Amino acid sequence: MTLRRWRRLSWLLPAGALLLAAAPAHAFTGWSAQTSGDTNTLTSVWCTDTSHCWATDTAGGIIATTNGGSSWSAQTSGTTKQLNGINCSDSSHCWAVGNFAGGTAAVQATTNGGATWTGQSSGDNHNWNAVACPDSSHCFAAQSAGKVYTSTDGGTSWTGHGGTSNSAKQGIACPSTTVCWVAAANGTAYLTTDGGTSWAGQTTGASNLKGVACTDTSHCWAADSAGTVYATSNGGTSWTAQSTGLSALNAIACNSGASVSCWVVGSGGNIATTSNGGTTWSTATAGTTQLNAVSAVDTSHIWTVGNAGVVYEYVTCALGALGLTAPGTVSLPSVTLSGTDTSSTATSVLIPDDETGNPVGWNISATSTTFTNGGGKTLPTTATTITGASVAAATGNCSLPTNSIGYPVTLPAGSTPPTAVKIYNAAASSGAGPANVTLTDKLRVPANAYAGTYSSTWTYTLSSGP
Repeated sequence: MTLRRWRRLSWLLPAGALLLAAAPAHAFTGWSAQTSGDTNTLTSVWCTDTSHCWATDTAGGIIATTNGGSSWSAQTSGTTKQLNGINCSDSSHCWAVGNFAGGTAAVQATTNGGATWTGQSSGDNHNWNAVACPDSSHCFAAQSAGKVYTSTDGGTSWTGHGGTSNSAKQGIACPSTTVCWVAAANGTAYLTTDGGTSWAGQTTGASNLKGVACTDTSHCWAADSAGTVYATSNGGTSWTAQSTGLSALNAIACNSGASVSCWVVGSGGNIATTSNGGTTWSTATAGTTQLNAVSAVDTSHIWTVGNAGVVYEYVTCALGALGLTAPGTVSLPSVTLSGTDTSSTATSVLIPDDETGNPVGWNISATSTTFTNGGGKTLPTTATTITGASVAAATGNCSLPTNSIGYPVTLPAGSTPPTAVKIYNAAASSGAGPANVTLTDKLRVPANAYAGTYSSTWTYTLSSGP
């Protein structure tokens, strides 16, 4: 004698739910504006991860976010001099550099993520345009009069190095504590392999390099103000021109991965990007305001800043809605009724897809009708439990959900579905984009159950917040 259970899955849109419908992966992509709270021109931006970013402005201001840009707040920088560049070795240690304004070049540092900033003595009466710090001790700064300044003690002391011509240094990238490139206004890229003691000029073919980005000690991309990117794959021995489709560039950022992705920004809100190391570039726009700097955490999270305090974020899991794909009919294995309690177990896959760009998290709740056979016999209302869950990234995922639900969870059941319970969730700042959530479902069959084929309808609800 066998007992077989079929489960029909349905999903409804109850009051208060944001949306419950199938949502394709990667449905929405693009640049979205964020409210910076700063009306000055933003000159630089640096992000250490998908939550933490800092940006500088022309009035000595520093703004920061700890939630991916959902909100930005002003930090007390300790200076009113124009700040031109910012770089962080991690989410605690950052340096911002700027103009001398009749004194010495501004250098502000923090060891607590910007809760407090302290001025450091640069000892130099020229503007500093950019800074790169590969770790919390080693920093390199690009000077407007041609020198590069270095520190090996976290900025407590700085040493100036010549040998790179008097052309303004406008960008800097350091893939290690000893190897750095600086981008110069004369179109030359200058390389050091000994921590800044000596520098060698490299002919790129550019006329005015505004920035440089390096993914390792062999691969770099430099942005020319005229719209061309120059790339090297051999440590600068040779550079190759790449056409971006733009006519003016101000900054560049690259992210290493299976294939290198880079972004360049410029006037009129123009942006160009490549996902194959520059073999091909495509163009986009983020508003109409000039963009001055860009920072790329990964291929899905990029920030750019510009005039009038504008901040834009590119994230593949944004500008959309909250959606759920549930399975159709799922069957559990038959069981043999032998006079003792038994059970049947199966797995089912739900695909939540958070495309909102709002990092508040989400939750899936469920309820059900009582398992009933064709003869009116039922199983207990506590017969079903979810005993566990696992998750894997689906195509287009930006971050896996962090689930805090404890298992087993008893699925409520009744002749009409009772109040739903949470069966899976995503903590704040997790669960962006589609994910395959596999639930393990267990049906307890009591010894006195009647034979037959039983069915139950489950109702899933996907809601905002964990």
